[in-house]
Amino acid sequence: MFKKSKHIVIIIIVCTICIIAALLCTVWLSFRRNNPNRSLYGRNVTLSGEMSPQERADDFDELCGFLEANAPIIGKFGELYGISYQSVKEHYGRRVQNAENDFAYYACLTGFLNNIPSAHMKTGFPGGRLADGNMERWLSANQSFADAQSYWLEILHSECLKHYDGTGEKAVFSYYSGSYVGASLTEGDGLGVNRAVLLSVNGVPADDFIKIFSSSYKLKYDHAAGKPFRDSIIFNGSFGEPCEIEYLTADGATRTAELYCGAESEICLNYAEYFKAIDGTVQPQNGEASARGGNVLSVLRDEENSLAVIFLDSFDSETVTGEVIANTIKKISAEFDTIVIDIRNNSGGYYEYAYDVLSALTAEDIEISNSIFCTEESFGRNGDIFSFKRTKDGFWSSTEKRTVKGEAAGNKRLYLLVSDKTASAADLLASEFKKNGLGTVAGVNNTGGEKNGTVRLGFCMGSGIYFYYTEYSSPNPDGTDNGVYGTAPDILLEADPESYFTRERLRESGEDIYSPENRLEWDGVLRQVFELIGEQN
Repeated sequence: MFKKSKHIVIIIIVCTICIIAALLCTVWLSFRRNNPNRSLYGRNVTLSGEMSPQERADDFDELCGFLEANAPIIGKFGELYGISYQSVKEHYGRRVQNAENDFAYYACLTGFLNNIPSAHMKTGFPGGRLADGNMERWLSANQSFADAQSYWLEILHSECLKHYDGTGEKAVFSYYSGSYVGASLTEGDGLGVNRAVLLSVNGVPADDFIKIFSSSYKLKYDHAAGKPFRDSIIFNGSFGEPCEIEYLTADGATRTAELYCGAESEICLNYAEYFKAIDGTVQPQNGEASARGGNVLSVLRDEENSLAVIFLDSFDSETVTGEVIANTIKKISAEFDTIVIDIRNNSGGYYEYAYDVLSALTAEDIEISNSIFCTEESFGRNGDIFSFKRTKDGFWSSTEKRTVKGEAAGNKRLYLLVSDKTASAADLLASEFKKNGLGTVAGVNNTGGEKNGTVRLGFCMGSGIYFYYTEYSSPNPDGTDNGVYGTAPDILLEADPESYFTRERLRESGEDIYSPENRLEWDGVLRQVFELIGEQN
């Protein structure tokens, strides 16, 4: 009897220990899930001043190692783009070795991250801006990180200060339908690049030159033309990397010019106004130099044709929430027969907003099944053992299933406008809109869409330079990687360079470029959509 009682006590003790262990495990897993960047907080930056060449090399190696272990896009874009991650890494490794100073190193990292075609990947501006509240709170408490941001802010400030007085001749070439077209303002075009076509840089064809090019503009892919591209290439007449450009002018003449280009000069050009505001040279502007402007939500109405366009430029507003957007869509839908949802300038935000929009656009419930993949390293930091499964190719996968309740009063004729800027939560909207046949998707592939990408933040312990990335990858319905191929439109509609010149002419004349009449005058894609709707009607 005693032995039996003893065994029972032992069993109870063991069971109690197991229960406690299970509870502790659950708490630990919850902490891991709710603190996905916890590994950042306990690390200290070792930066103490100007970095040595070896310190920069070690810092770059740390960054590469982190991305290789955590960002699935690293091994996925090479085949389509015709340029491997390894070749990009080696190219920028050499640039890091030859960096003359810390500013040049900062520009190297900017160019490197922009040479990886991921909508979520870029260097951060000193100060931790754009980090979410949780990250910002933790990072601000890390004195070594805060000190590093002050250091890099001063580095950028002092470099920009050197170029306040101008950059001499300036030539801007923007990508339109397969070519880089000169798009400088109408005044001060001494080089005659307006409407010119860029042919080569340093004897290398423009399409090849941009593949590994240190730039502030992200490498993207034109699926219609079948080649990589950058939104713009900016040349100036005074500083940066020396180069010779060859271009075909609008009147058919071939010209050359000795200019400068690269991430170093572009960074100074992009942030000059910001630092001038700090110095009191110009009136302060809100936010970063790259912050989005304009209204998050606006509506253009065409009463005569019972047509409305709803512009959704962001899903990250705390005031224009998904509920606000959905209610606006429902109200407009009650008044008009044809609805155009324009997300060409929407780079994402809260995923729930995308689901709210979907709910407002459909009268029937939608069953959504979204898969995501992450690396072994990311799973080890953030994984939930109850929802992720190991795949054959070494990734971990999870599938989210949910029902989006249809709340639309009836089925309307719907069009969704996308562009190469449409990403993240906005791409999720585009993907599900197309997959469920809610209407017509028009525009161009939102290359690098990363529909289930979540912004993560990391920083290098040597320099304190921080960066954004996503650790998630998602497949399209056809099996292609969404981060590489984006969501393909049903109808290809491309912008044209004349739209730019028309818009700038209206702006210079003091007119409201966003009035319905003026918008249709310069927005060629929107005008094409109106014509398409008229033809289908």
